[in-house]
Formats: sequence, C-alpha cells, structure tokens
Amino acid sequence: MKLAEVWTDGGSRGNPGPAAAGYVLRQDSALIEAVGIFLGEPFTNNEAEYWALLLALHRARQLGYEGVTVHTDSRLLAEQVGGRWNVRTPRLRPFLMLLRMLQHGMQIRVVWVPREQNVLADRLVRGALKYKKTVQYDPVEEEIRPFSRRAP
Repeated sequence: MKLAEVWTDGGSRGNPGPAAAGYVLRQDSALIEAVGIFLGEPFTNNEAEYWALLLALHRARQLGYEGVTVHTDSRLLAEQVGGRWNVRTPRLRPFLMLLRMLQHGMQIRVVWVPREQNVLADRLVRGALKYKKTVQYDPVEEEIRPFSRRAP
C-alpha cells in the first residue's frame, strides 16, 4: 500500500475574510510537494482548515496514495473528522460530506499536532495570503515562492 504523511493548515485574515490553505505531502520523510493555495474570500479560519485537508487528500489520491496520515494543528478539524466532536456550524457540514466522499477507498487518519510541528504548512498559508495566489516551497532555497510550473 502506498502511504503518505500530510501536514495541513488553513488561515483567514478577518475571520471571515481572505483565506488560504496549505499542505505538505511527504512519503518516507521525502518531500513530495508543498503548496499554499489562496482561496479568496470570505472564508472562516475553520473553513480554510477544511479546505486544506480536502485539497491535500485530493492531491494524495491523484498521486496514487491509498493511505494518508494527516497532521493538523486544528483541534476542531481533528476531532470533527475523527467523529469525536459534532459539526455544529452549518457552514462546515458540506466540508465533512465532501471529505467522506473523497476518502472512499482510502485509509485516512487525522492527528492533532502542536502548531510548532506544523511550521511549513503555516508558512505556505501565510505566503498564499501575502501573494494572493498559489505558492510553493522551494526546498533548495528554503523559501516560499509564487507557483511556477517549473520545478523549484
């Protein structure tokens, strides 16, 4: 089974306001992809967190991963996706429904981590908000840059 590790983060300025989602995809500790996506507005912080998860899982599926461990610094996201907390906010319910459809046939585990362990995903969110466009991580220069089709 092809397995991946993913770190996700989402953020909103204004809550609701302009928002972005970021994810870091790794396989066997090797960086596969690190992307931040500008979502536009208005989105809440929690909606951006869900978008980050959905985008990361969609990409993992595209790349053929069958199992994904997701690390998030959003306690709400980890607990709701794990079924331990109810989704009380009506605007979040469609995200959970999309997630259930997307994860069909995949083994997904969502784990809460402290913010300090999610630094790169956070940097991607801040970069997407700064540039107001999709960004990527350049591992050679160790910096966040606007997305380019060329390899960093």
